Amino acid sequence: MLNGELKELKSFLADKSLVMCFGSRDNNLQPSVGRAFGVQITSEDEISFYVPVQMLTKHLVNFENNGQIALTVCKTNNYVTYQFKGEFVEQHSCKDEELAVINKTIAFYRELIIMMGGNEVGTQVDKLQLIPALAITFKVEEIFNQTPGPKAGKKI
Repeated sequence: MLNGELKELKSFLADKSLVMCFGSRDNNLQPSVGRAFGVQITSEDEISFYVPVQMLTKHLVNFENNGQIALTVCKTNNYVTYQFKGEFVEQHSCKDEELAVINKTIAFYRELIIMMGGNEVGTQVDKLQLIPALAITFKVEEIFNQTPGPKAGKKI
């Protein structure tokens, strides 16, 4: 699934200026949304994203019950946005290299919040409990352009 766009998507997902959220739904199709703190392409058709354990309670049950995942990733400096949809593959405790991605992401969030609200507000980021964290891996089945403009919502 990612083969055709792999090089471009790897570059996009490696950018430090990303914000991301993910969604799951229960067996009654009730949605649940959360914030991810890092993302990487882990194979030719899989993506992993990283989430603090304390923020995953509802989602882990949803992943096991129906496996559907949506991950939306936005580049804050130009609003280029992609949504990836697919099926849950596995979860594991974040390894050191995955924790490094979380740390890079949170450092950017801190910078962004300080720019918008000042140092005092930025220090609130340090209070987030990001560890322990899990890597959630899913097989990408669909990719959508969600960048504002005429191509928004178009399947890639």
